[in-house]
Order: sequence, then structure tokens, then C-alpha cells
Amino acid sequence: MRATQNFDVHAKTALRRFDFEFSAWPVEFDAATLPFAKSIATPSPSQAFNSFTYWPHKASAWILINTLGLKLIYPGSTRWFLQPMVGQSLTQQRGVLVGKQGGERFKLRTRDANHIDSMFFDRRPLQGNGQFLVIVCEGNAGFYEIGMSSTALDASYSVLGWNHPGFWGSTGSPLPNQTLNAADTVFQFAVNRLGFPVENIIVFGWSIGGFPASWLAQAYPQIKAVILDATFDHVTPLAVPKMPAMAENVVRVAINEFVNLDVAQLAERFHGPIRLIRRCRDEMIATDDTQPNKTNRINFLLLRILASRYPALFETEESGQTLLQYLGVEHVDQDRRPPLASIDDSQLRVSTFPSELGKGLTQSEKNKIILVLVSKYLSDVNSTHCIPLTLDQFNLPWNPLL
Repeated sequence: MRATQNFDVHAKTALRRFDFEFSAWPVEFDAATLPFAKSIATPSPSQAFNSFTYWPHKASAWILINTLGLKLIYPGSTRWFLQPMVGQSLTQQRGVLVGKQGGERFKLRTRDANHIDSMFFDRRPLQGNGQFLVIVCEGNAGFYEIGMSSTALDASYSVLGWNHPGFWGSTGSPLPNQTLNAADTVFQFAVNRLGFPVENIIVFGWSIGGFPASWLAQAYPQIKAVILDATFDHVTPLAVPKMPAMAENVVRVAINEFVNLDVAQLAERFHGPIRLIRRCRDEMIATDDTQPNKTNRINFLLLRILASRYPALFETEESGQTLLQYLGVEHVDQDRRPPLASIDDSQLRVSTFPSELGKGLTQSEKNKIILVLVSKYLSDVNSTHCIPLTLDQFNLPWNPLL
């Protein structure tokens, strides 16, 4: 049914029981009205290119991104392909979320004038976990209607899901600036409209949702925790192998200039509790299906995070090699891993990051600590990329700070 712009609160409450044309629904939260704005700064380019060939490549890169490139990275934004295929399922599931789960749909306006389709589940009356809000950042073909919110809901958390710009009811395009503006608007809505303290917010990012999730974490370092599930360090190692070899330079320039999804750079700036979840049969984030653990890009994200937090442990290349070798053991062979050293948690807690933990130790002693830290920061799940987590797999991160 079509909603009108002029109706009172009682009529609006009644209309929420039905599905409606989202474009006609009034804006209920406008980030542009907030007195202070977060600076939406995307990660700085991390690659150097030959200046002689760079500009011709940049022109081709712009064409690539503005034709098929962005749609290949974010297939959920293809209104002529994926959205018509899943549209009926989204509508049906949205009805279930509203009717059975008590979800409330909201229209949010970003500072760059996009409208973001979101849904909130208030579990505060249940006490316990309901006092904490999980903001769910979905993947490149994920929608809050059929995405990864179910596990947090099963755990009785309050949940706020949202669709990327260009996904279903959300307007715009999932370019980095628009995506981060959307994520910031969702966060501000949670604090200023829904009334959740920043320290009661958990940010959950699945797959490419790790990009806005890690940005929110570093932008709001007081949050309770961030959980990054089946995500990557940078999109380049995943994108380049999927394109023709002759287009490699253009693809690299396109990502560097227009879609620099550098999750690791953002995650390094967050010093609070963080957990990485690795899917041991991940067919999307691994670059070699025959070695899904060894080539899973979350390994390199973990290495970047630990090296930035504990630089004294990673003064030599051997430290990184030890970590990657340990993580590279495939799931079926994990009984071959060396046993972890017995180290009390109190020996691993620090007062601030970067930490001097490991300073003055031998390389062998450092390696033992590194492997224990791996077990603290990363959880393995024996599943493929798109399977929702089970209730026992959704755990808050270990807090290393005193």
C-alpha cells in the first residue's frame, strides 16, 4: 500500500502492520539536523603506481566502476537482476519480522541525502542482553530482511539492521563515502533517537559489511565491542583474481581510487574488544578453494590487527610467518597444530595499545604468546560463507584491556 506524507502518529502506527511503498514513507530521522558531524574519511590509498601509466588506467577505471565494477562488488545493488529475484522473499520475510519478531521499520536520511531502509528490534523490556544493541552490517548481497540478524535476535539482543545504499528500499549507490554516511546515520539514530548509550552498542559486520563495521568501531571507540565475521583485510586480493589478467592494472587502480575497502587499516585504529570469526569452508573470502584456511583473507586481517596492537611481538618476519603457518592448517588437520602454551589471562592483559607485551623476550617466547593471542581474537566456525551463526558461535570478544 502507498503511505502519504501527512498522517498522524496513530495512523502511522496502524500502517506499520502492513508492507508499504518505502519511497513514500516519511523520513523519521535526519542526520543533517545533528549539530555535530563525523568526518567521513575513507581509508587512504595504500598502493603506489607508475605515474606514466596511472592516468590512462584511471580513466578506464572510472568507466569500469561506473558500469559493471561496482555492481560486481555489490550485486545486491543491481535492481535489474538480483533484487527482482529476491524481492518477493524480502517482502515476505519483512512481514515475518514485523508480525512475529516485533520489528519496526524506519526511514533514515543521511547527510548526503540518501534514504536508508532500516529495521529495529527492541528487546530492552526483556532486560539482560536486551539492554545492548547489535548494529548489523550486511554483506554485498545481503539485506536485513534475510541477513545475519537472526543470531543476535535469538540471543535476545536488541538489533538494528540496515540496507546499504542502493539495496532494496535504500537509495544511492554503495560507494565508500555513501556507505559510511549510511553507517554513521544508523549509529546516530541508535544513540540520538533510540536512546542507546554508545558503550552499550555492539557492531557486527559480515563479509563486506566488515568495512562499515570497522569504520564505526574506529569512529566510536567507546562501543562495547566489534565482531567481524567472514570478512577480509582488503578487497584487492579478492577482486583481482576474478578479473581477466589483462585488466589487472585497471582493476587495481579502480579499487585504489574509487572502492578502497581497506578493512585492516580501519580495524587497526580501534583499540577496544574485537573478535574475528573465520569460516573454515569459506568459498568467498579464501582465494584458493582447495586451501580455504591457508588462503582465507581474515588471516591477514588478524595479522595486521595483532601487529599494530603488539608491535614488540612482531619485530621480525618470523612472528608473522608463525601466525600464518598456524592459521594455515586446514580444518580437518587441526589436531596437528602445536599445543598452545599455558599462559594466564592476567599475563596478556595490557593497559593501552600499542602495547609493549613481548619486549625483551626471545623469538620462541614471542611465538608462544602470539598463538595464544590468536585463540583469544579469532574463532573458527566449520561452515561456508553464507550460513548464519548458531547461538553458541555468537560470543562477545575477549577484553585485553585492564
